[in-house]
Amino acid sequence: MSSPRNRFRLEERLSSQNILKVLTICSLILTVLATLVLIRDQIHYGQNYHGLSSFWGLGITLFFIFIYRLNRSYNALASTLFLTSYFVLNSYFAYRWGVELPMVIIFYLLLVVMTAILRGVKSGWLMAGATITILFIGAFLESRHILNPNLYWRANAATTADKIPEALAVIILISICALYVKQIEQALKKVWQSEELLRQERDNLEITVEARTKELKQAQLEKMTQLYRFAEFGRLAAGIFHDLINPLTAVSLNLQQLKGKEVENDQRNLSRALKATEKMGDFVTTLKRQLKQENQIILFSVNEEIKQTILLLNYPLIKTGLDCKLNLAEDFYLMGDPIKFNQIILNLVANAIDAYQNKPKPHQPIKIKVRRHNHQIIITVSDYGNGISSDNTPKIFDAFFSTKNNKGLGIGLSATKSIIEKSFSGTITFKSELGIGTKFIVSLPIKNESSRKS
Repeated sequence: MSSPRNRFRLEERLSSQNILKVLTICSLILTVLATLVLIRDQIHYGQNYHGLSSFWGLGITLFFIFIYRLNRSYNALASTLFLTSYFVLNSYFAYRWGVELPMVIIFYLLLVVMTAILRGVKSGWLMAGATITILFIGAFLESRHILNPNLYWRANAATTADKIPEALAVIILISICALYVKQIEQALKKVWQSEELLRQERDNLEITVEARTKELKQAQLEKMTQLYRFAEFGRLAAGIFHDLINPLTAVSLNLQQLKGKEVENDQRNLSRALKATEKMGDFVTTLKRQLKQENQIILFSVNEEIKQTILLLNYPLIKTGLDCKLNLAEDFYLMGDPIKFNQIILNLVANAIDAYQNKPKPHQPIKIKVRRHNHQIIITVSDYGNGISSDNTPKIFDAFFSTKNNKGLGIGLSATKSIIEKSFSGTITFKSELGIGTKFIVSLPIKNESSRKS
């Protein structure tokens, strides 16, 4: 693909070729008519004829045909030869019949205009300077009788035929002006079109850059969300291990009781050990599910997933002196990824626990409520912690924004909102009052009525 500069040079060359083509054709017409006039004058005046021989007209005609053909392949050389021929011929006319001959003056003006168009404004100025110099020098030499041109034309009245070359020169002048103006208009049109294309390309580039930036930010957020998940599990690890120690101790004690002689208590001790083992199994199962990376779309119980998530947060709740009350009167089933649903509940409840920092005890409990409204499952997570100031509420879902005094990464709520919207086609809103508490409302559509189970 050619560059814009190369395309511009090609268009400029084609424009110069077209103009020179028109000028050459007009010059051919002019020379043919001039040759006919010469032949007529030779016949009319006979021995009193003082003009050019008709062979001059024939030679000039052949020369312009050569220029016409040369222009197809060598435009610069053709235009130089064309202008040079006009300059030499017109200077010869000025030398032979005087610088004040009307045709000489008209052709010099025509030559200046043609030079400026074909070879540029700078060349046009040089040609104008050369023309003025020749006119002044010629007039000076004629006035001192150093040059003695043939001024027979002064004594003879001008005929209609004599004015044909001058009229054609004027026609050529207006033709090249009109052609040049047309070329300028076409060039301006192309410039406007190029500007419009550039504007469209700029707009498309801005859209592409914006979309790509958005994709990169989304990819970065997803990576940070994964890191955030592991960071949260690291933060909860101490509590999880603490909760595992209690049932493990119970298993150990009850198994030791089985070694004794109290046979009547064997069933009771074995039952306790089995319950403690089941509890540990629940912990391990929950951990394994939370640490899985693969996506799975299945039908899952909303209530069961909430209970599993609260199980992971048992230790932080106890350590903070909090209770989590669940209002799960009616169970609903959703089609989706249960791990991502766990992330929603985990982030919201973990934020609720953090909201009680520096809050004097006793604490009111965190409340989780699940209900149905039309075709939506509404999950409400309410806390009675520190609340969110009105200055921070517009930014609460922004990535990397945190209200935890540099202790948080500012990813939890942003990731939660992204999961709700993209994975479950839902929405999340909140209400908060500083010093009173915060309520997050998650609305998830029930896409299939058969997903509800009794």
